[in-house]
Amino acid sequence: MSRADVEKVAEAYMSGGPYVLAEDVVFTLGDSGEVYEGRDAVSQMLSAWYGEMFEADSERLAMFVGDDGFAVEFRFEGTHIGDFYGIGATGRSVSFPFVGTYQVEGSKIVSATIYLPMERIKSMLS
Repeated sequence: MSRADVEKVAEAYMSGGPYVLAEDVVFTLGDSGEVYEGRDAVSQMLSAWYGEMFEADSERLAMFVGDDGFAVEFRFEGTHIGDFYGIGATGRSVSFPFVGTYQVEGSKIVSATIYLPMERIKSMLS
């Protein structure tokens, strides 16, 4: 794939397009090692982060595009509204950076690793 093609996939994903996820996509949370396999599982995990555990948005800070993938640095900002790994809703605000690396094949994201500061997030909530 060309970098321009990969960038189109990245922009579609950033716009909330789950259709750019391969049916058998695999997302790994780098800090915890949790693995989500399949488009439905990944979509559910993202919905949990952005609507069930937190009422939140992410701002893209930087994006780097290559021939077969892309990496994005984000800032996550939100309010803790639901259970987060055993910590009940606190109403506290959170803000933290995180990075995602995404592999693309044939105009679909086939895998990603998301690097989150899990211990820092937990400390913001306790």
